[in-house]
Amino acid sequence: MYLLKRFRAVLIIISIISCFFACSGNQDAKLQAVENLLDNRNTDSASLVLNQIDNYNLKGDAEKHKYALLRIRLNNQEDGVLESDSIIRQCLKYYASKNDHKNSAECYYYEGQYHYDMGHTKQAFWNMYYEDKEAKSTDDISLKHKIKECLLDWSNSGDEYKQALAYGKENYNLSLLSGKKDWIAYSYALMATTYYGLGENDRADELLNKSLMYISSIPRKEQSHFYVSLGSSLIYKSPEKAEVYFNKALAVYPQPSVYSGFCI
Repeated sequence: MYLLKRFRAVLIIISIISCFFACSGNQDAKLQAVENLLDNRNTDSASLVLNQIDNYNLKGDAEKHKYALLRIRLNNQEDGVLESDSIIRQCLKYYASKNDHKNSAECYYYEGQYHYDMGHTKQAFWNMYYEDKEAKSTDDISLKHKIKECLLDWSNSGDEYKQALAYGKENYNLSLLSGKKDWIAYSYALMATTYYGLGENDRADELLNKSLMYISSIPRKEQSHFYVSLGSSLIYKSPEKAEVYFNKALAVYPQPSVYSGFCI
């Protein structure tokens, strides 16, 4: 397993180096490389490549808006919070004018995230409604999965468990369709939270155990986030179980969110 991880890390480094040799002077190719890395959640590598792009040398509206949207995506994957949605709205206006459903959907998604972080819950859900509508005009399963996973998480957080169950089933089906084990792990874990909220603890425990079968498919840093999320969802229902998951998070990858869990 250690050698496999090292091998994957080397492949990522090689891909980055290859990009700079093959794409020298070709900003659009570099931007596409960043997009591919973000699609595969290689956040650190995406940041490395994007930070090497001089945005002052971008040519035309297409490259400028693509760069702006990739910055927003990277910020979101790094758990950053946007202070304004003005750039997202500019990007949305551009992509809508081009009838670009994929990137319009991305814009609606991140505008929804912005409004949710600002406490504008109703507006956030409207953004996700439009994101879902745009995504249906594409064959991009990542977009379709992202919206359902987000709505499932929001519904769980708002104690809207019956609505969460509907989103959870859609999210689970998309995860299976993709064959991505990390998606499947999260789909089980989020649905476990839903069933705990519905008071169906046996079903929740069953799904939680299934999610843990896929934990090795998640990068170590994300494994820590995964355990923290599990612990947080159980803190009031089963403090003993919650503490077990916080300890697992601490063992996998210590970070501030782990310690905050012990203080709840």
